Formats: sequence, structure tokens, C-alpha cells
Amino acid sequence: MIRATVRRCAPALLAAAIIAAASPAAAAPPRDTPAPPTRPDLPLTSVAAGEACDFKLEVSGTGAKARVKTFRNGSQIISGKGFLATYTNVDTGESLTFETKGGAERTSAPDADNVVTVTATGSNGLILFSTDMSEVPGVDAPSAIQYTGRIVYTIDLDTGLFTLVSASGRQRDLCAELS
Repeated sequence: MIRATVRRCAPALLAAAIIAAASPAAAAPPRDTPAPPTRPDLPLTSVAAGEACDFKLEVSGTGAKARVKTFRNGSQIISGKGFLATYTNVDTGESLTFETKGGAERTSAPDADNVVTVTATGSNGLILFSTDMSEVPGVDAPSAIQYTGRIVYTIDLDTGLFTLVSASGRQRDLCAELS
């Protein structure tokens, strides 16, 4: 599925860009749009050593089939079949692949402070940079975690500040597993 931030496995930036471009308004009927196709021959993102893990991390995905509903007020719902996601330690070539099986993600319209809240369920990869924040005990930035369950985070559209607010369900520390 597509979200909105390259640093978070590409989902969060797209949503933020769509939301930032939208003007505040009352909820309106959604526009139903298929997500952009994935390119199986290209990585979704490459994260420099020290930004998530001690090594350069490459994240790629294929096979996503998502539906995106964007409302006029900037809120958005993404649902459908997720990626076959692969995380690779570029230094060693070791990789982990997850069949994400899909899920759903709801992004709020920007609030009065121009902050959006994203609630994602299902299987989600989350990369936190050192500039990100976490309010979840035991989850520090930088990190790379594969969650199966529910995560909630906020994005300040003015500053780019990303804050993990809550996480429940299973989590796998990708940096530790790929070291």
C-alpha cells in the first residue's frame, strides 16, 4: 500500500503531499482511485547506514493492490492487498521478506496546527529516523520495525516532525534480525 513518507517505507509522503495540497472543507463524497502501480525492479527506498539501522537498509515491495479514497477535506483511506515487502542489509546481502496481506490506513484531515493523524492496521513496516519521536515505551528512534497489528502516528506538515503515538500487536526488530 502507498502511504506518505519515504523514510517510512514510502507510505507517509504521498499521503502528506495529498493532504497538504487539499484545502480544509467539510467531508464530501470520496474519489475512488487505484494506488500507483509498484515497480518490482526498483527499491521503494534506500536508507543510509545510521538512519534506521547501523547498516544501509533497502526496502522493496511488489504486488500491492490498494484502493485510495481521498475526501475533499484532505482525509484519506487506503485499503487492500499489501506488498510482498523485502528488507535487505546492503552490506551483507541478508534479507527478510514479509507477505503483508494488506490492511487499512486512515489519515485525518490536517488539524488546526496542520498535523495529520494516521492509523494503520494490518502489516506495516515503520522506519524511524533520529529526528523522529516515539511515545511508545521500548521503541526508540532510529529503528526499523515490522508491525502486525495497529500503529498510530502523527505528521506535522509544517515541520515534518513524525511521532509514533501508539503501537499494538506483534513487532519484529528488523535491524536486529538483519545484523
